[in-house]
Amino acid sequence: MKGSRKLTFASFAAVALTLLVQNPIARAAQAKGPKDDKHTLRLRVYFQQVAGPTVPQFGDQFTLAGPVARFETPNQIIGRIALQIVATAPFATETLLYGVLNLPDGQISFTGLSPTQEPRIPGPITGGTGAYRGAKGEVAHLSPAPDVEELILTFDGD
Repeated sequence: MKGSRKLTFASFAAVALTLLVQNPIARAAQAKGPKDDKHTLRLRVYFQQVAGPTVPQFGDQFTLAGPVARFETPNQIIGRIALQIVATAPFATETLLYGVLNLPDGQISFTGLSPTQEPRIPGPITGGTGAYRGAKGEVAHLSPAPDVEELILTFDGD
C-alpha cells in the first residue's frame, strides 16, 4: 500500500513539474512573436550645434543635439537627439558618429560612418532601452528640403 502511494505521489509530482516548466516556455514563445516584426519611426530633427568648430576640418570633433518630432506632426516635440561626431574627411564631408535618441518609451542608440551629403549611407541601430530594448536595424538620414532633416529608423527588438 505504501509503495503504491509513493508511486502515485511521484507520478503526480512529475506531471506537475512538467506542466510548470512547459507552461511558461509556451507563454514566452507566444509573447515574443515572429522575429521579422519591423518597426519604423519617421522623425523630423531640429539639429543645433552644441560644441565644436563652425567649419569642422579632418579630425575635429563636434556635438549636435536638438528636439525631434514625428515627421507627420513636426510641431509636436516627442523627444531629443544627441550626436557626438568626428570629421573623417576635410570640411566634414564624411563623419563617424555615435547618437542617442531619447523618446518617451526609452532610448535608441546608433552609430555610423557616412558622407554628410546625399546620398548618405544608413547606419546601424546598436541597441535601446525601455520599449526599444534589444533594437537592431538601421537609421537613414535624409535632407528632403532646405532646413529639413529627417531620420527614418527601421528596427526590430525584443
